[in-house]
Amino acid sequence: LVFTNFSQRNFKIDLERFEKIIISSCEQCGRNTKMDLIIHQSTQEFVQKFPNAIMVDFQGEQQSHFDEKELYFIGPEGGFNNDERLLFNRKISLKSSNILKSQTAIIAIASKILL
Repeated sequence: LVFTNFSQRNFKIDLERFEKIIISSCEQCGRNTKMDLIIHQSTQEFVQKFPNAIMVDFQGEQQSHFDEKELYFIGPEGGFNNDERLLFNRKISLKSSNILKSQTAIIAIASKILL
């Protein structure tokens, strides 16, 4: 979980609810180890920890192939500001004329990796 410059900050994150969702998700897919939820207070903090992450953005190079070994950074529905874009070495976009909600973009990328 990353707070970007355009993230909504007017609500409290319910970590207990997220924890329940993670456990339920692991049970549904048969995963025997629980995923970790890490909160980064800024995009810069995230990039410092994951310098090879690839930004998925409207302004990136169109991409049809996604690799499961890569880390894709999908932003908030409001997009990224220019300072955040400069933090990433590589930027890609989905081959779609539609603007996707962040959770839909995640599903689109996951399906491209799996199929």
